[in-house]
Amino acid sequence: MPDKIEIDEQRMKLMNFALFAKQAKMILKDMNQANLQGEFFKKYNRDDVIKWIETPQKFENKLIEISKYCYMVSPHYRRICDYFSKMSLLSYVAVPYKLDMKRFNKKNFLECYKSTIDILGVMNIKNEWEKIITELFVADVAYVCEYKTDDSYFCRLLPYDRCQISSNIDGVLQFQFDFQYFDKYPKQLSNYGEEFISKYNIYKKNRTKYRWQELNDENSFAVKLSDNVNYSIPIFANLITTIFDLEDLRKIEKAKDKLNIYKLLLMKLPLDENGNFAGGDFDKALEYYDFLSECVDDNVGIGMSPYEIQDFSFEQSGTASQVNAYSESVSSFFTASGVSELLFNSSKSSSATISSSIKNDSEMVCHIHRMIERVINKKLKQFPDKYKFEIKMLDVTTYNQKEYIDSLLKACTYGAPIKNELLACFGYTPAQSYGTSILEDCLDIVNSWKPLRSSNTQSGSNTTDEGGRPKVDDTELSDSGVQTRENDNRRDDT
Repeated sequence: MPDKIEIDEQRMKLMNFALFAKQAKMILKDMNQANLQGEFFKKYNRDDVIKWIETPQKFENKLIEISKYCYMVSPHYRRICDYFSKMSLLSYVAVPYKLDMKRFNKKNFLECYKSTIDILGVMNIKNEWEKIITELFVADVAYVCEYKTDDSYFCRLLPYDRCQISSNIDGVLQFQFDFQYFDKYPKQLSNYGEEFISKYNIYKKNRTKYRWQELNDENSFAVKLSDNVNYSIPIFANLITTIFDLEDLRKIEKAKDKLNIYKLLLMKLPLDENGNFAGGDFDKALEYYDFLSECVDDNVGIGMSPYEIQDFSFEQSGTASQVNAYSESVSSFFTASGVSELLFNSSKSSSATISSSIKNDSEMVCHIHRMIERVINKKLKQFPDKYKFEIKMLDVTTYNQKEYIDSLLKACTYGAPIKNELLACFGYTPAQSYGTSILEDCLDIVNSWKPLRSSNTQSGSNTTDEGGRPKVDDTELSDSGVQTRENDNRRDDT
């Protein structure tokens, strides 16, 4: 029988061993409680973000800041913003404005038209406005300063926290710039141009009175997506807190998946009726414990011991009823954005639902098209030409391009003067359309090119028409129609 001293020593060793096991259990519990922090949470606090969203007029710069950060680090947030900002093809045509036919001169009219479309071509609307539209969906507002020469044009997005909307000229927003900005970044002043340099010199004479100055409206403008409120709030600001949830759940799912492949091999220690260790020398038991620990691989434990071994698996019970919480949260994220999840989830499909959702989303892009028209037409009005033109943005998007072109082709059959609109839908600017038309005449393509042989150029006797209704495009079929066509193709193959 072991004496009292030996029993106390063994009891102490047993208590220390139990304490170690308790600490290990606490670590596993923390992983499941999602008490995990990443870079996103170190930079921003969830409670602060909620407070900013509740009072956006007070924290508009904070909301824009975190929206820009989410656009950089969150693929879901970026995808939502890019979905809207890159939807438009930014197709446009130039049409006459206030045309007076009593004093019409065709030669002068064509000269003014050529001058206008050349200027629009230099403005590179498709490239410059794409980055402005992206800024609108991320920050709700874009402060733009233009730099131009006879053959180049560039739009600079100014810092959102140094600009404030101050006026409205002919339907176009103007803003004031905080010239204190160059006290902090003096080396950047020369990159901003002559207007900034001259107004910064004015600011230095009286730093209080001239800190905020409005820029020349000929070279600057502001556009705001939520133009029904007088403060800026990112249109998807409500999704920012959802990103916190997604980050939490992603880490939880990762921790759970990691735990599912682990097993804990527990060596059962024999105790007597008084609760004392009854396995002989406890040091011997520790030797077996150390041996078992050394044999454990990343996810498999192997050992030999005279003691009873019991294994514990962390894998969740049940398989068919399990639902990935992270996937559900991603679905909720897109639902909260007001966009159909089906657009971003290839595992689900419903052509009718997707089509309806895209049409609804396109309304926001059409709203931006009207903004672009106001900004550019304000500039075109300032031209000294006798004949005035204005820009017309076509509401054609990546998703309705084919449908839009078909409607134009049908209208052309009735003599509607919309050939320029048709070329615009194919990606041509007015200047490119004008130049291409002249080039075709010079090359005499109409007479020198012969069309390829097809069913459209051959007589009916040479065709292989099998009769029946012409097949529609796969994109126009419903889900059941796609399945029917696939079944028909399988039968033909057999």
